[in-house]
Amino acid sequence: MNTQNAELLIVDDDRDVCHFMALTLKQIGYKVTEAYSGWDATELATNHAYDVVLTDINMPKIDGVQLMKNVKEVSPSTAVILITGAPSLDSAVESIKAGAHSYLMKPCSNAELCAAVESAVRSLRKNRLMQELVDSIQDNVSELGEIARRMMDVESHQAQSDAAEAADGYSVLKLGSIAVYRDRYEMAANDKQVSLTPTEFDLLLFLMTNRNRIVSCSDLVQRTRGYATNEDEAREVIRPHISNLRRKFKQVGHKDEALINVRGVGYRLADSL
Repeated sequence: MNTQNAELLIVDDDRDVCHFMALTLKQIGYKVTEAYSGWDATELATNHAYDVVLTDINMPKIDGVQLMKNVKEVSPSTAVILITGAPSLDSAVESIKAGAHSYLMKPCSNAELCAAVESAVRSLRKNRLMQELVDSIQDNVSELGEIARRMMDVESHQAQSDAAEAADGYSVLKLGSIAVYRDRYEMAANDKQVSLTPTEFDLLLFLMTNRNRIVSCSDLVQRTRGYATNEDEAREVIRPHISNLRRKFKQVGHKDEALINVRGVGYRLADSL
């Protein structure tokens, strides 16, 4: 944003003062609209977003402070400069607290007027550039997160395939003393076997092929149930299946904890398998 494309709304019930300020700002390149009452200014600001509004405080019916509130409701980013012919420290402080960018006292010089507007425009430009930067970072983070998720899926599928092919035929996946039979949905260890539900089978298979990392509950739900959810909801969905799977590890002779809960992060298989 520069002076050539910044749009200003000048508001004062004294038409001569309003016109004089508008003329001064037009001469240095600003696009200026004049309004002579709070009602007219509110209507203009409702239908068009101005970069800066300069308004006298003391106006009948809708004064400058109320006008500022009206403007901020429809365009929160618009900078408002309040002007008064009855200045006081209290009124200046209250104006800034109410959301004014700055506060000018009548009569103000052309230099003071131009400096106040330039400061407001510069502040707006800085805020908008910062928001663009934040939006860009958020977009990039989302895109990178999606790419990372896809890469993890590819690596997981490959690890699962490699582990299965290295076992006793494609139908068996082994990890330590544990053997998982794909074609029978069974887990075996220590000459004992136990049946697995499809969800328990998928859960165990995913943990086995990702045993070198902690797997979040949302990842487990995505893999075993096929839908995305937040971590809190995923934890409630996956908890009963983890509990059942732990019980079945004990049924095949694993007395130690086989599934480790890393609090606040997710689950992993114990190193002792």
